[in-house]
Amino acid sequence: MEEIVLRFLKMRCDEARPILVGLSGGPDSIALLYLLLKCAKMIPLKLGIAHIDHRWRQESEKEAETLKTLAESLHVPFHLKVLDPTSMHGNLEAACRDLRYQFFAEVAAIYDYQAVVLGHHQDDQAETILKRILEGASLVKLRGIAETKQQGGLAIWRPLLEVDKAKILSWLSKHDIPFFNDSTNLDPKFLRGKMRSRMMPYLAKEFGKEIKSALLYLGKESEELEHFFQTHLQPYFEKILRTPIGVWVDLSQKQPGTSFELKQLLRYVLSEEGISFSRSQMDVAVKCIREKRANCCIEAGDHEVQFDRGNIFIGKKLWADWKVAYEFVESDEKDLKLPTWRDVWQGHFFAIIPWSDDCKVDLPVTGTANWLDKWWTNHKVPAFMRWKIPVVWQNNRIVYEFLSGKMNTNHDKMRKWAKVTLEYSI
Repeated sequence: MEEIVLRFLKMRCDEARPILVGLSGGPDSIALLYLLLKCAKMIPLKLGIAHIDHRWRQESEKEAETLKTLAESLHVPFHLKVLDPTSMHGNLEAACRDLRYQFFAEVAAIYDYQAVVLGHHQDDQAETILKRILEGASLVKLRGIAETKQQGGLAIWRPLLEVDKAKILSWLSKHDIPFFNDSTNLDPKFLRGKMRSRMMPYLAKEFGKEIKSALLYLGKESEELEHFFQTHLQPYFEKILRTPIGVWVDLSQKQPGTSFELKQLLRYVLSEEGISFSRSQMDVAVKCIREKRANCCIEAGDHEVQFDRGNIFIGKKLWADWKVAYEFVESDEKDLKLPTWRDVWQGHFFAIIPWSDDCKVDLPVTGTANWLDKWWTNHKVPAFMRWKIPVVWQNNRIVYEFLSGKMNTNHDKMRKWAKVTLEYSI
């Protein structure tokens, strides 16, 4: 196991910065700590220890003190966080997990740890894959736990994913290294405990075969499938445009050949924005794109995902304001410059138009210009943008808009020309 961890570190470790060990005191994290200490004799490596006392068990406070004493004897910095489970509601496992990673991130930021190293192993990997199967995860999301992961500003490393639990226990016994036995790890009131103590043994027994290797193989196949799509869909990834307003993916001319490919592309785009669709929402989205429907919307938290004629738009429900500036210019009819909705989505655009002193730039008002809605429909302007982009008013009438790229003639005679610039203010 020393070779596995050493090889992992040599590939990733910045020798100038320390790494943080997430230490529960159980066999997996204790083995990881001592393996890292062995590696520190072969390569320059500085360690720190982070421990979370969940206060789920009476003995946890004493265990935290024991680990602190261990860290002091090893001359390794020790960082402790104590949780109060009585203040938590809902899924206790999920709440504690979120607090753990939040603590790791805080410590890493303060003390410049390059990563937190965790003791997840092969058995954890198999459990995760089974859990995702039962949850109905996508085929490309059955890969299990990632060996390396960036979570916000925190790098997470798991060098023991190739090692099974039995090998870890054997290594600890061989080196006579003590560890804690946390009874909650097998407690069936927690999902992970139930999977370890009941579900995995039951499935293996009833199926008549060991299932861990099959689950791990499935996870590996899923990982390879994900890598395939990362390459296969690259031409579509290059079409993703991110602007101050939001995200735009133009699939109006060319789309992935199958609905399965389209779903993977959608999942990628949505996940980059922190959005996840349900199965029914994904089916609706695929249908909207395939049929090039106009004015379709799926709400996702404080975001809206709009589908219009093969285009995908992702933005906030509430739009920010537009900063408007104009200056008079020397121009004539041939210099007329009108943007389209594609220019507007960039978040910064300008128009060169006739102007008079009684003109102003402001948002249109729904219901005050029925001709304008028909105008936009005829010019295939996405409906969700129409009443959120300022227009030019003159004498309480709308005389110019910035979405169609065309000029209407519904204005009084104007003698001046102006360059009108609009910028989306985040």
